Amino acid sequence: MRYISFSRNFGKEAALYAGLCKAKGDLIAVMDADLQDPPNLLLDMCTAVEHERYDAAAACRSSRTGEPVIRSFLRVVFIV
Repeated sequence: MRYISFSRNFGKEAALYAGLCKAKGDLIAVMDADLQDPPNLLLDMCTAVEHERYDAAAACRSSRTGEPVIRSFLRVVFIV
């Protein structure tokens, strides 16, 4: 894990780009820190990249089962 400090808030895209530029290692994962998406999916994605010989892996939520009602409501309001 690496830490990058900015002099001010440059936005998510700039932070993501800076992180990718400074990243080292065979695999790099990008995930929001709010844990809205389950981190355990990273293991399946790493397996797909390493053993199935894919160049990249991505995930898309197909169901919101079990999500708190307020989060579902806010998601709908935000999209509109």
